[in-house]
Amino acid sequence: MVAANIPRKKLENPDFNAFLNKYTNMKIPDESTLRKHYLHSTYLSVVQTFDEEQAVAITEVNAVISCSSVSADLTYVKSNFGNLPGAITALETSDLPLVKAVKIMWGIEENLNQSSGSVGTAIVDKFNRVLQRNPGWKVMESIVDILEGQTTPLPEVKLSPDEIACLKFCPMT
Repeated sequence: MVAANIPRKKLENPDFNAFLNKYTNMKIPDESTLRKHYLHSTYLSVVQTFDEEQAVAITEVNAVISCSSVSADLTYVKSNFGNLPGAITALETSDLPLVKAVKIMWGIEENLNQSSGSVGTAIVDKFNRVLQRNPGWKVMESIVDILEGQTTPLPEVKLSPDEIACLKFCPMT
């Protein structure tokens, strides 16, 4: 599938999958199997075909790829921050209610707080500084509290009930 340049998402289409199974007389692996088992070897075989004499960048990239610390660094990033791409994709969803968006941000904060090491601490500090410098963040959190039914007074919000209700689907960006 990879060599034929067929997008992995196409394999989720049952008609297309049945067509491939019928005419190739082979069981076609699903997208996750392709991603987990075949893409890495395909990627490596493509990278190995690059001619280092064509460009200096190829030589430098091959040196970086073969460096053992890069593998360790990527493992650290994946284990501590692997949830970020999915969270960012979820935040980009259209018509995402403000309550869900803020809860996704709280989940990101919770996961970042569980990261270990000096790099994790630096990233958590940066994340917290960005949120603290954003004056609208506390207001959004307060609006979410109101939208969830909390009756405590929230001095940060100087909006009428009608205006707050209109913010149910306001985008965070």
